[in-house]
Amino acid sequence: MRGHHQLRRSGGLDPSLAPGAVVIATSVRDETSGLSTQADPAWVRALMQVLPNAVSGAIAGSDTAVVTLADKAALHDASGALVVDMESHIAAGVARRHGLPFAACRVVIDPARVPYPRWRWPAWGATDAPMWARLWWHC
Repeated sequence: MRGHHQLRRSGGLDPSLAPGAVVIATSVRDETSGLSTQADPAWVRALMQVLPNAVSGAIAGSDTAVVTLADKAALHDASGALVVDMESHIAAGVARRHGLPFAACRVVIDPARVPYPRWRWPAWGATDAPMWARLWWHC
């Protein structure tokens, strides 16, 4: 089957998810535009079969890093999303525009009850884009 899938890390928004929890997206919501992309149901079922301990639910896609406990809680309350990342909404948008099936699988790295480590914040810089992404963009 032709389409696009993502397997990456994420920040936890649901307090019940511990580090290492696997989340299969049922949808991905772009928090900037408000657009949601439904994951391909067949791909979701297939991923859930091979990852039986995974949970399924919505993923929030953010253009800025969600690092504080307050920001994580607010995004969870507003969206109901289980996790947040900075890539799935972009990939989902590309799939949607091209009529391709889409799936996303995320692993919780920093849980909702723990703020993103402050020592890692400098890697994001003033624009909240990762330093490597800014470097790549200018190459």
